[in-house]
Amino acid sequence: MTHSDAFHALAESLGAARLHFLRVELQVGRTMLDAADHSRGDVDRERRRARAQEAHDEVGRHLAKGAELGLTAAQWTELTTGLAVLARRLSDRS
Repeated sequence: MTHSDAFHALAESLGAARLHFLRVELQVGRTMLDAADHSRGDVDRERRRARAQEAHDEVGRHLAKGAELGLTAAQWTELTTGLAVLARRLSDRS
């Protein structure tokens, strides 16, 4: 394997890990909002909403890098749509 091949393989692996991380963060945000909906106490509800907001902000920071992420158009759409849904859910419960 040449250095170029190794670099390309590493870049692909990094991109896949980044995409997985962003998908997981969106799922965490949705899960925390679902849990907040069923929380009995204000403290628990606000803690879960705060974690959902952290997930939203983290994905937003990554997506702000744009083309640097190396996402396909479909992946970009998936993540930006997921981020918009999370933002809407966060604002609906403010």
